[in-house]
Amino acid sequence: MSNLPYQNTALSPLERAKDLLGRMTVKEKVKQLQCVLKSPETYEFENGMGEMYPEGILVHESPEQTAAAIRVGQERCIASSRFGIPVVMHNEALSGVCMNFATVFPTSIGLAASFDPETVRDMADRTRQQMLAVGYRQALSPVLDVSRDMRWGRISETYGPDPTLSARMSVAFVKGLQTDELKNGASATGKHFMGHGASEGGINQTRTVADARELREVYAKPFDAAIHKAGIGSVMNSYCEINGEPVCASRGMLTDMLRGDLGFDGPVTSDYGSIQRLVYNFRTARDMADAAAQCLKAGLDIECPTPLAYDKPLLEAYAKGMVTDEDIDTACLRVLKFKFELGLFEDPMPKEETIRDAFFKPEHTEKAKEAARRTMTLTKNDGLLPLRTKSIKVAVIGPTGNNRRFMYSGYIFGTLVDMNLARLEQIGTEHRPLQRRDFDPLDESPKPVRTFPFTPDEALEMINRRLKNLYPESRTVYEAIHETFPDSVYVRGCHYLDKADTDFDTAVSAAKDADLVILTVGSKCGWGPMTNNGEGTDNSHIGLPAAQSELVKVVAAAAKQCVIVHTDERPLIDAEAYKAANAVLEAWLPNTWGPDAICDVLTGAYNPGGRLPFDVPYAEGVGPVYHYMNNGSHRFTCGLTNGYRELPDSILLPFGYGLSYTSFEYSNINLSSDGAENPTLTISADITNTGYILGDEVVQLYTRDLLASKIRPYQELAGFCRVTLAPGETKTVRFTVRADQFAFIGREGKWILEEGDFAFYIGRDSLSRREYKVFTQPKTIGIDPAKRGFYAEAEIL
Repeated sequence: MSNLPYQNTALSPLERAKDLLGRMTVKEKVKQLQCVLKSPETYEFENGMGEMYPEGILVHESPEQTAAAIRVGQERCIASSRFGIPVVMHNEALSGVCMNFATVFPTSIGLAASFDPETVRDMADRTRQQMLAVGYRQALSPVLDVSRDMRWGRISETYGPDPTLSARMSVAFVKGLQTDELKNGASATGKHFMGHGASEGGINQTRTVADARELREVYAKPFDAAIHKAGIGSVMNSYCEINGEPVCASRGMLTDMLRGDLGFDGPVTSDYGSIQRLVYNFRTARDMADAAAQCLKAGLDIECPTPLAYDKPLLEAYAKGMVTDEDIDTACLRVLKFKFELGLFEDPMPKEETIRDAFFKPEHTEKAKEAARRTMTLTKNDGLLPLRTKSIKVAVIGPTGNNRRFMYSGYIFGTLVDMNLARLEQIGTEHRPLQRRDFDPLDESPKPVRTFPFTPDEALEMINRRLKNLYPESRTVYEAIHETFPDSVYVRGCHYLDKADTDFDTAVSAAKDADLVILTVGSKCGWGPMTNNGEGTDNSHIGLPAAQSELVKVVAAAAKQCVIVHTDERPLIDAEAYKAANAVLEAWLPNTWGPDAICDVLTGAYNPGGRLPFDVPYAEGVGPVYHYMNNGSHRFTCGLTNGYRELPDSILLPFGYGLSYTSFEYSNINLSSDGAENPTLTISADITNTGYILGDEVVQLYTRDLLASKIRPYQELAGFCRVTLAPGETKTVRFTVRADQFAFIGREGKWILEEGDFAFYIGRDSLSRREYKVFTQPKTIGIDPAKRGFYAEAEIL
């Protein structure tokens, strides 16, 4: 079998896959539709395997150990297959690959605040190097969900509520991870298709609340861009339901929209445990065979993390005629083509010789530090910052100030401990793991009482020690502050989770005794009941958790001067806290190097340039609120209903807002068109640093469709560019915009670029008043949505 067509590298991946498919039995094909979460060194492969998440990485003490385990697993898988078919090893990689010694970058929402696609691309490229070194070839990242509802616990994994910002960052991630040719990279996996961030009530995995236009024009946009601008390799389904169907069993979503409309031709991987939800949650399948048949026929190719449905149940469905050879062949062909595109048949093994450079090059750490700095977003400053005098007495007060864990997001190696601690829960007196019947509302047997072997504080300190061991150079916020301001103290003030656990008296005493208070407040993001937010941890309360709002109030009242440093997946939503503080710094979830970045910004060693990737609601009951709300719904266009009776406005701060220690001036704004039927526009402006220090400005381009045949957004982000300017320096930022970027689905259900006037604004944020230019589209034309623009390209002249 040495000269068969599927072994011929001169043939295309599709040609090779078709030849191999024709030689396989049904059982061999079904194996390619499976994933296992097992130890690669001990799992007994049989007839190969589609994908594998290598269990045991948490105890690996070096990248070499991980690479060795993956090499053994790959060898065992290949040997078990008649045709030597390798397995795709996958892992999470939102902020770097989720394994020991990997470089950890800020989480996605912080990177969104950087407004810097190059930082995202660079992070993904360094992640690619580390993945290939140990043998991972698929990342279950990025998260392309547009996340408007701040109650949802997974905001940190996303690039926020703006589809254009999300599309731009997602393309940068995919290009960095996959490179221009998939065989030289690791495949990205866009998730969660479709509408996962629009869940009912902000509750994870519930019904998607969006109409057909929103789904296609807003929620699909980041996926559309990742497919057509970056060639994303794989997609993962949403847990939610749309139009009364589970997405993982919806042919309308996975085949008609994803593959038909959006043109995706790669494999769709199930989110973990999706298929069984048809039986136990949605109750749309009689049993696992029925669920397997529904999902396979809908277009779901691979079941993760274990084959509960795509194994004996699927073969049972095949035997009963519930699925056909064509159904199985269609899915298997996609998987085989994917493996040929990755180059796995020629080069399936880890690249151990690259481990030293891939993991331990000092440049990786410096890039992660710089990425953390670029996420820092200053949202209030009455002139107090930067702090120039190092001899002042400082009190760092607040629950997030002296424990590393609060800097970190979920889906990184150091915080996987949270997930494991949640699994250590003891179930009543039975001391057994949770079972399906524990979640079954129709099962009337007594539900177990869930208890935990650790208190939140014990778990917190355990993880803090772990993070210190993993990243010896990392520090807490207080440790970083204390190094710069030796006369400083730390007081917790209150608990991060327990509202009753407070010590306001000690906090107020420390505040009165200090020249300056740095209030460190925010959330613990991760998994399980000992976190404030994360996957499966959603919130009705989106302000400061526990008693932190009260802590801010009493401490700010006692303090001579105070700065709030807020670390969370969502911005600070507390108008009173803004009034009380002299300055507010949004640090998001910066991970390892966050405390250093925070200290650099407070002291002026780094001039902040981050911008809000959200509109900040004025109060908790407001929202979702976003700058691109439709005409008639936006607060500027809704007529008599101008907002909430008790509030002066719906928002506290606008999308794109952020302060600097210097100032900028815009001038010479120009717009021109190439005059084509589907024109390309050029919009430029000169930006001058009118202050006295080096600084970054995020130049933002917005557009408004002034009159349309269907209701359009009040405005849309068209593009953005982060530019660094020395004092007195002027640079020109030029945007190139395809007019069909602003096409929409017309009354006849077809995509059109409609005749009429479009206003373009260049400015500092979504609300700032600035000069605008008008472009007139002379006639309505039909457009191909796959070839339309998704965001403006920017260049600095």
